[in-house]
Amino acid sequence: MNDSETIGKVRVVTVLGATMLVTGIYYLILRLMDFSDEFDEILAVGSYVVITAVGLWILIHKEMRMREGVYLCGLAIGTAIVMQNLMFMILDLDDMTFFLELGSLVLGAMLILFAAGFLFGYQISSKRLLITVAIEILIIIMPMFLDWYVKVVPALTIIKENYVQFPLLILFLVYGFVLTRDGIRNLSVKERIERNLDSIEGMFHSDADMYMTPEDADRVMDPGAWTRMEGGPVESEVSVVLHGEHSVTLLFQRMRGDGIIHAIVLNNGPDSFIQGFRFDISESIRNDDSITFYGPRGVFTRVRVSEVPAKSRRIPLFRKAEPEA
Repeated sequence: MNDSETIGKVRVVTVLGATMLVTGIYYLILRLMDFSDEFDEILAVGSYVVITAVGLWILIHKEMRMREGVYLCGLAIGTAIVMQNLMFMILDLDDMTFFLELGSLVLGAMLILFAAGFLFGYQISSKRLLITVAIEILIIIMPMFLDWYVKVVPALTIIKENYVQFPLLILFLVYGFVLTRDGIRNLSVKERIERNLDSIEGMFHSDADMYMTPEDADRVMDPGAWTRMEGGPVESEVSVVLHGEHSVTLLFQRMRGDGIIHAIVLNNGPDSFIQGFRFDISESIRNDDSITFYGPRGVFTRVRVSEVPAKSRRIPLFRKAEPEA
């Protein structure tokens, strides 16, 4: 287990889940002791139920990766913030308080957006979450600080009047601390390896809807349509785009003297060799809806020919030819 995923011998997700669970139960008990069926009360209880349920979920699934637990927690906290500030905006009529709560509601919505973005595969920096949480912490402590510093209210009185907010403040502080861990701030070694493997896999597989247009297929099959190269080892070449969710460029080159066509798959355009893969082609066969390129030792690749994406399963780009019966 990575050191960044533990605090001592305890997993970070366990600490986070336990903090959420205790905080949610604490507020549920306080609220249910004086509960009414008004809409604002239902919002308050609903927000605490979300915190409690997600905390319990994280504790039950304590083997989940730290990043997943942290961003799931962000969704729960953001949802609770939105629900609570809707409740406060219904109850409070003071203009300054209203706009403060409106700002907190927007921050909660941002927290939901950033956390959901990560869970659905978008590259979301943990710094955005950390900044959002830090502002929420300031919104909680600034009124207390101003009462103490400007109005000279005794610290003990401030604590007695605002004790209800301290569990939520502790939850924010724990969450902010977790967001600074290496496994969240930066990808862990395991996750970097997994991402690199996914990138390598993308070099050897086509997307489910990847295809070549008929016009490009005609150019590939007609050597006279290739661009003649002056000087150098390349006699002629042609490049076409394989269209799909992640389009790539397929570059064909005929070298001087050997008569073998060399194909290169590039995922950064025809002028880049980043993550390129090269294979030789000894024979090309065109059908109505595909071109099959055969190479040495039974390796072949089949490319769809279509004007529109063809819906199909993800297929290997390189595989062994099956022996004929």
